[in-house]
Amino acid sequence: MLKNARFTFQKFSDPRWGYLRTFGDTYVPDEIFEPAAVAVKNYAADILRYEDAINWASRAATINTSWGWPESVDFVAQLWDDIDLVRADVFKGAVARGCIRITDVPQGRGGGVCWPGFIEFNRDLTLNDPVYLAHESGHLVAGLLPSDPVMPWNMAEMPAFFMQERAYDILRAQAATDKAKHIVDLHRLSDYVGVLTRIPFCLWVMDQQRTDTYEETLRTCFRAWAIDSDDTIKRYEDWAEDDKPLAHKAQMLHSHPLAALLMIEFYQRFKKAGNDTQAQMLSALYNKGGQTSLVDMLAVFDVHTKDDLKQAATCACDHLAREIDRCGFKTPRSPALTV
Repeated sequence: MLKNARFTFQKFSDPRWGYLRTFGDTYVPDEIFEPAAVAVKNYAADILRYEDAINWASRAATINTSWGWPESVDFVAQLWDDIDLVRADVFKGAVARGCIRITDVPQGRGGGVCWPGFIEFNRDLTLNDPVYLAHESGHLVAGLLPSDPVMPWNMAEMPAFFMQERAYDILRAQAATDKAKHIVDLHRLSDYVGVLTRIPFCLWVMDQQRTDTYEETLRTCFRAWAIDSDDTIKRYEDWAEDDKPLAHKAQMLHSHPLAALLMIEFYQRFKKAGNDTQAQMLSALYNKGGQTSLVDMLAVFDVHTKDDLKQAATCACDHLAREIDRCGFKTPRSPALTV
């Protein structure tokens, strides 16, 4: 057990995970993940029933948008300019050095992945490009800025989702019509409601890891999770068959949805903060100020206890519920459905 004044960390719950050298860095401890997950459970049934409708509406709207590639790159560069010129120069320098490796894909298939020092980006020339380039730029800039020690993996999604949330905020502010704003809103909802589907799965992983059939059950679940195409199924089966146990790979399911969920609320706190506090938040996110643990980062965003964490997650879920209502997908909490 790793102890801290604010949290008690359970490094892992299953002895089969103990030999993984990177486990303490990559896994979000149960003591941090579970309070957020409890908040999500109170909303999941109400919100997730709209997931398919939101995804279909977002996809139909997104494939009819048009973004030129220089326009997307300039948009993300401007996001960084508005935050900090040093970080902006890091991003622009990476672009100039060819650190974004592009593959053209059909509309609706855009996205990317960031590796140390470069981004592999699937360009589809729709709204996906500025949004997901902003996300991957968060990884890239955090990785290229000087830091000692290197940011732990369980924090790695925080700077990316900060930039993604900022991209949505600015895209909506710049949208010229109500229809354009609605398309941005749908895209954002599709992203974040999808995040909520991962959190109940993470709770299931925590429970299943104590069973004798854990590896087999998790392998089956990954195959079921990848039902969108034969190619994706093959990719996940290959992932499952390589030399790392599935337990190790399941860690990403903790850090990714937790970061997305919390950044919905943390970005709002950033916008309301004064200049000095904003500077501290950016230093924590991009590791220039020496923030070296997930607990340190949470503290900068005024999360010091498990109750604080649950409250932040609850605020994020409340925000999503209001956005679903505003976009026309009425939740059971909506006054429009009150009898």
